Amino acid sequence: MDSPINEINRIRNDWKCVLRSNEFLNRYMLEIDNKDLTTTSYVFSVPIFNITDGNLVNLKFSQENGCLHHTGSNADIIVRNNVVCLKNSCGIVHIEISKSEKEIGSNNMSMVNLSPTLNGVKLRKVINKEKFIKLNIDINETPYGIKFNEKYFSFMSHDITPIFTISVIGDRYIESFTPGSVVLNTKAIDDRHYEIYIECSDELKTVEVECNMYEQKLMLDTTVENRRPDENNLYGASAIIGSGEKYGEQWLFSKINYGIIRNILLKRIKSVRLFIPRLNKKVTEITAYNLMRRFCSIGTTWNNNDSRSTNTAKTVFTDSYYIIDITGFTVDSETQNFIEMLGFVLKPKCDGNSYSLISTGDCYDQPQILEITYYN
Repeated sequence: MDSPINEINRIRNDWKCVLRSNEFLNRYMLEIDNKDLTTTSYVFSVPIFNITDGNLVNLKFSQENGCLHHTGSNADIIVRNNVVCLKNSCGIVHIEISKSEKEIGSNNMSMVNLSPTLNGVKLRKVINKEKFIKLNIDINETPYGIKFNEKYFSFMSHDITPIFTISVIGDRYIESFTPGSVVLNTKAIDDRHYEIYIECSDELKTVEVECNMYEQKLMLDTTVENRRPDENNLYGASAIIGSGEKYGEQWLFSKINYGIIRNILLKRIKSVRLFIPRLNKKVTEITAYNLMRRFCSIGTTWNNNDSRSTNTAKTVFTDSYYIIDITGFTVDSETQNFIEMLGFVLKPKCDGNSYSLISTGDCYDQPQILEITYYN
């Protein structure tokens, strides 16, 4: 995503949109008044406005004294040579990129390309003879704890809230991305210092990694998979939806954090759609199922999930998005008021060796977008 405003223009296919003033300063939201006297709110899964000055995050580096600078939604980011520093009120994190990577910069021709996200950086490495990226990370104070698996690593401020997360995305430029193509391994040096090795399979030509300071997210979600039935991907920035003989079946559970949209909860609602970015070329047909019981994004796994559902939602796809119409899950058809959705689960429509790579609610480079149209 190059700009939240440009992304909305692309979704609407209208480059003359006039944005409504953000009078409530909801840091996740942009609004547009429509010709039919309705208003559409575009709520991003992570904040798009800076917490201090209220300005829209500018997704471009500035250069000063030989360093790259970026101001995210609540963090300041500085890149000096092969070290990325991310700083906010919760901590200071340094990421040292292996010095064997001779070309590191914001130029697309660099072996390791850096670009800003909404609250951190994205690393994209061209895969050569070395099929891995080595990162040394440290934090200024001993964290409450850490959480990690083969998809992400997080410094935690307490049980459920990260300070900072590294998450592997994969390769967006190949036709078919499979689970297991990218693996994140963690080695502890001490309580504040860790080595991260991101290993890539031969099929990958590039690999992308997000490094972000945490912000509260709109969509509370996690993937589950039958290959690792007691594990989930709570803080990962990407999800794989699909099924296959070698890697099993993978689903995504999700629900709305209603506290983030409290300024429009009492409106009469016309429609609610969720735009989930597609991160690779492969299209796997998916269905959204409305859950009968509330799920816990922190503890849900393949072994303990309850995916019983009441109805399904229409899902279509474009070159950039899966679009899920969840109006029937979230709105009372008679009163047109919001009703609390317990959650939904995305599943592949059919068996077969087909996997789609999509963003989750923790993605700061290609965030999910909730489109809510309401009557004035």
